[in-house]
Amino acid sequence: MYLKRNKHNLIENLTIDEQNAFYYLSTIEENWANQFKSVLLASRDKISQRLISSLHRENLVNSRDYSQIISTKSLNLETDIQTDEVLRI
Repeated sequence: MYLKRNKHNLIENLTIDEQNAFYYLSTIEENWANQFKSVLLASRDKISQRLISSLHRENLVNSRDYSQIISTKSLNLETDIQTDEVLRI
């Protein structure tokens, strides 16, 4: 999980699919529901990384043509990123 928590990625803001999965797990086993919540933000991050990688690799919507490697300092965001550069699409 690289971005710090904000109102857009808090656990309380579950998507409808995430809410359905959470409530289903709650009815089966409370520990599973708690585990689901504990890994949710990291899971969202990994899904986003895979999507962005695919966009770039397959050059979907010409994303590779318009992408560039930029410094994390130029983002003007609070991040927990361990690298100095990121891919901007």
